[in-house]
Amino acid sequence: MTSVSVVPPTPKDSLGLVRKPRTIVLCFDGTSNEYGTENTNVVKFYSLLKKDKTDEQICYYQPGIGTYFQPGVVSPFLRWWATGLDMAIAWYLSQHVLDGYKFLMQNYNVGDKVCIFGFSRGAYTARALAGMLLKIGLLSKDNDAQLSFAYKLYKSNNPDSGPIAAGFKRTFCRSVPIEFIGVWDTVASVGVLTRRSLPFVTTNTTIKTFRHALALDERRARFRASYYHRPNGEAVQAPISHMGTMVRDAHSRWRRFFSKDKGRSLKVVHDMINDHRLPQANDDAIFKTDVKEVWFAGCHGDVGGGSTPDTDDFALSDIPLRWMVKEAIQAQCGLLFDSGELSRNNISQSIADIFNPRPSSSKGKQRTLHDFTMPGRIKVERSSAGAADNASASGSSGHSEVQQTAQSERDMSEVMQPIHDELKRKPIWWILEVVPTKYTWQRSSSNKWAAEWSIHLGEGRGVPDNAPPLFHESVRRRDIKYKPRARYEPGTEVYVD
Repeated sequence: MTSVSVVPPTPKDSLGLVRKPRTIVLCFDGTSNEYGTENTNVVKFYSLLKKDKTDEQICYYQPGIGTYFQPGVVSPFLRWWATGLDMAIAWYLSQHVLDGYKFLMQNYNVGDKVCIFGFSRGAYTARALAGMLLKIGLLSKDNDAQLSFAYKLYKSNNPDSGPIAAGFKRTFCRSVPIEFIGVWDTVASVGVLTRRSLPFVTTNTTIKTFRHALALDERRARFRASYYHRPNGEAVQAPISHMGTMVRDAHSRWRRFFSKDKGRSLKVVHDMINDHRLPQANDDAIFKTDVKEVWFAGCHGDVGGGSTPDTDDFALSDIPLRWMVKEAIQAQCGLLFDSGELSRNNISQSIADIFNPRPSSSKGKQRTLHDFTMPGRIKVERSSAGAADNASASGSSGHSEVQQTAQSERDMSEVMQPIHDELKRKPIWWILEVVPTKYTWQRSSSNKWAAEWSIHLGEGRGVPDNAPPLFHESVRRRDIKYKPRARYEPGTEVYVD
């Protein structure tokens, strides 16, 4: 049999000229978050990106779940009602995933690098978008008529949907590898009152690099973390229920919980979650994902941002922000940063240290971040605000040492900032701590999934024990009296930069 080799076409623009692949960046904000005076790390990260060279990089920002409304929902009452409904049951989750998907439909070309970032439910949305790209692929530009069916196929956990999705992907879609996913504190419950989930959020073979910043001190029941899970031989799909099913299930659970014959006692039920194998399209790129999940001191907003005013000089959330920028640069995923914005956010010098761990005895002048613009690598473009910073950074070694000392002092000031525990700040959250909730986890012994119902009561997060947990170096620089709320075996942690 004669084999046929198909060479992918060279990307061209509308004029037929050869087009250089671009980097496409999508940023999804957290619950009810949008641009304001207390911005999250999603907004801050977005502000660091170059946005004036659309032939090299295009950027997309989506406000958090709870701030998006369908056309026509304009009255204050309906706006308030829609916000509450979305926070309670993730009413707009599908719309947020599809909006990001449509942006990719309109802008992606073969060879482009896709990088996705998110915080909280926005982190879940980012991972769900990657999951849809894995299962369904990416529809062609302007093919909106297929969107509804494509999403229906994606969210289905019916065993028959796998082969149908694979056929749909081969017929209508393109395979899109994900260069980098960076998320801050993904939450497992995207609805406060009901659990809602989508397939391929916890494991995804199209992702090259996955970075996750996690909060050591978050302890709210509805803010349990969603980790990147280990494959158990088959891709894991979590079920998603329709509204009617969720309401009926919740009603049934409450009746069983308060039934007389049960003595109103809580029964802990263990359930195994069904796994489904997803057929792969022939042209799918499958990666052994480079996964790193690192724990930081603080609660949800201390890791993802939004707990302190932007006017404050120091914030705990600045530490995981700088870490994410550093990880993206080290992954060489093609991002373009603005040096002026990096400098304004006190990031440029600390990131430059990636390429200059120590001056040592290397020949020639010491490189700065601005020099690191080799083809195929992350670039930092000079701006008028960054030019002076670049000139000073490449000056005498003595001045460089002064900068490093100033950065070290700043780091220590950030490390010692207070933790924002919402159970203390807003006691109303305790209502959900006494309501039975379902929690799923992956067994370290078999990699199989299990689930149980329990009353949370403000208990700290359980750190997965399948491998030594990675703690950021800043954790041990806090006060010696600091003890993380998370549950783990002390002494097993490994500290990383």
